[in-house]
Amino acid sequence: MDRFPRGDITMITGDFNAKPGQKTTGETFLRPHARGTRNRNGHLMAAFCDTYQLFATNTAFPKQAKNKTTWSRCKRPHCVYNQIDYVLCPQSCRRFCLNAQSWGGAITPSDPDFELKNIRRLRIPSRRTSGTTVHLAHSELVHNDDSRTAYASAVKRILPAADADDGSTINLQWEDTFAKLHEAASQTIGFSSPDQRRCRSYNDPLLAALSEQQRQLRLRIYNDTSANTALLRSQLNKILHQIRTRCCDLANMALDEKVSRIEASSDSHKMFVAVRDLARKPTQQLL
Repeated sequence: MDRFPRGDITMITGDFNAKPGQKTTGETFLRPHARGTRNRNGHLMAAFCDTYQLFATNTAFPKQAKNKTTWSRCKRPHCVYNQIDYVLCPQSCRRFCLNAQSWGGAITPSDPDFELKNIRRLRIPSRRTSGTTVHLAHSELVHNDDSRTAYASAVKRILPAADADDGSTINLQWEDTFAKLHEAASQTIGFSSPDQRRCRSYNDPLLAALSEQQRQLRLRIYNDTSANTALLRSQLNKILHQIRTRCCDLANMALDEKVSRIEASSDSHKMFVAVRDLARKPTQQLL
């Protein structure tokens, strides 16, 4: 198990020749729909599942007794029915299991009975790839008088006179006009992020360094099978606390800056400054 990539979903099925029996207090690998009494191999299986965080799926669903039994032995005057075949899946995937059942009587040269399990499809949301497309900051033309004036002046300076005719076609003239307008906009109003919702709240070098350390540790935990996972997770937890502390410090600094700006304003202007700081989007300036 330690040699398997931690990023993969590993499922184990077969004849364990073990009887975990009924669920006891504190156990998470077993559900109440099992058969028999726990034996020595059952204790070993319980320790195995607890170590690798596995779950016996065919003990989670109510079935008929014949569909729970995978081993039987008739001795006079009674018969013994046990369940020794299991399908094990990671604890993180147990919520996706819709059904699990054992089937006897398969025509195979092996001793174990067949196990059947239905797993709901794991829906992984697709990630949008970040391209190289940039967007002009059109909001500057609405909310900023200086940017609007500078853009109008640049357009007048770059565009040729209305009566100028160089003999080119209409399509070429339009393309040239659009190119000059784009040049004027890029020089005056600049560019904005394609999606403001995905921008980071803080542009802090310390947070960037801690995030990179966190990413490297996660890669080692998932890919390096020879590493000490407990030690790496401890280091990852410490870095997480450092990131939270730094975010709180940056948030407090931003609040202190807003409070200082409000206190520096006059009594009649404080409310307007506070409302402006609370607004998520800049309001249009009065004309």
